[in-house]
Amino acid sequence: MVALIKMAPELSPSSYDHQDEAKYGLGTKRPVELFYKLFGMDVRRKSMVPELCKFVKSGIMHKTFSPALRAGGMGIDYSGFEDFDVAAAIEEELNRMRAIAETHIRGAMEKKRPNNIRAALDEAKRCRMEAVPGKKELLDEARKLMNELS
Repeated sequence: MVALIKMAPELSPSSYDHQDEAKYGLGTKRPVELFYKLFGMDVRRKSMVPELCKFVKSGIMHKTFSPALRAGGMGIDYSGFEDFDVAAAIEEELNRMRAIAETHIRGAMEKKRPNNIRAALDEAKRCRMEAVPGKKELLDEARKLMNELS
């Protein structure tokens, strides 16, 4: 089955039975490789882009793909998305979230409210702010102030 849906690219197509491929395969509306690319799946490495849930939960996936809904509502026409980069879309959303989190951290620190600092630090964690160069210092400063105020 894994070979039929092309999730085992290391297997030669001649090494498995294709008898039920039409029945159990993925259809012909789009190449399965495009589907995997659009949803950040690397079948060779058996991995996915990090934070794919942010792409879905933020509504970016809906806003991106809905305009390509086929007439009659029968699925999305993905043919116009060959160059779409889901990792870049996710990073853009994380950057938007990071800017908001930074504003919340700075505001909470200015007002010296430990619970608000804690909530803002949780927000920063959800958008992986610590991975951004130069932001670790702000986070450390906020943690220090929170501990002093608690």
